[in-house]
Amino acid sequence: MNKNIKIEIAVGIILVISLLLGGSFWLQNRKMNSNTAPIKMDTVNNQELSEKIQINEEFSKDQSHVYDAYKCLPKEALDKLDPQTFEVVNTCFVKDKNVVFFRPFCGQDCLYERNTMADPATLEYLTDDFLRDKNFVFNSYGGNSDEKIIKDADPKTFIVLGNNFSKDKGHVFYEDVIIDNADSSTFEVVGDATARDKHHTFSCNSDVFGLRCKEGKN
Repeated sequence: MNKNIKIEIAVGIILVISLLLGGSFWLQNRKMNSNTAPIKMDTVNNQELSEKIQINEEFSKDQSHVYDAYKCLPKEALDKLDPQTFEVVNTCFVKDKNVVFFRPFCGQDCLYERNTMADPATLEYLTDDFLRDKNFVFNSYGGNSDEKIIKDADPKTFIVLGNNFSKDKGHVFYEDVIIDNADSSTFEVVGDATARDKHHTFSCNSDVFGLRCKEGKN
């Protein structure tokens, strides 16, 4: 057999073997890849969403952040909140372990400011209108200061009576105003804006001159 022919046959055999081996490797590699689930980019996002807790319509949180859908909290304040201890106390107050924020014009404006007088560790919900901590009682919609503090209210003995009336051991309040001559120990609510104690009846209302309670005799 001619030497050149032998060389051509040998080269042909090598090429055939190479093609067979390459094809086998390609099929095996394709089979391995087909058994591996593809990594989807939305897997992480779905996991994060599943960990997010919806607190109310406005606020939600996950392990790392607090989210404000209405953007009523300043972003720099929002970024510093601790999600582990963040909570909505009532419609007008939110807090974490370090700070309390409140709406100065709650019911009219959603924007929050820091309440420097409220103690975050002891601030607690009483009603949508009233809160208290170890030092003060707060009125969400009123208050005698920018911090919503009810002047002269004793937080240890303060109770909400209903219909905008409340009292402590020494005072009776209509919203955030002290009712003069009312006896706290015998005071009781008898109607929407009416009440009485052992000596007097009281009829209270709010007008352009402010909050007023008319006093009568039992």
